[in-house]
Amino acid sequence: MPVLHQLHDRGWQLVLLSNTDHLRREKHLEVLDHCFDGAVIADEVHCYKPDLSFFRIAEKQYLRDGKNHIHIAAGYWWDIVPATKLGWKKIWVDRRCHVRTGIRKNQW
Repeated sequence: MPVLHQLHDRGWQLVLLSNTDHLRREKHLEVLDHCFDGAVIADEVHCYKPDLSFFRIAEKQYLRDGKNHIHIAAGYWWDIVPATKLGWKKIWVDRRCHVRTGIRKNQW
């Protein structure tokens, strides 16, 4: 995951937010080359995305001012919608290239 390492090397704190359990967390981190500074895991915080409580826990644990971060996610309903409700900056990684008005979003 070169881009994650590049972001980390430039001083970005990387935190994994996942609807998984502690057993799968290590597998996720292994696949993502262990470049994260922390993780918020549904099994550990007793709520799941898109519940705003999940995101507020992440905010409380990792975000000092609640504004100086960017939430990057592939899950539109599970990540982008709640991040929008909380006023977070966000980037949607549209892996399926959903089509809107004839233009593929990943071309914008």
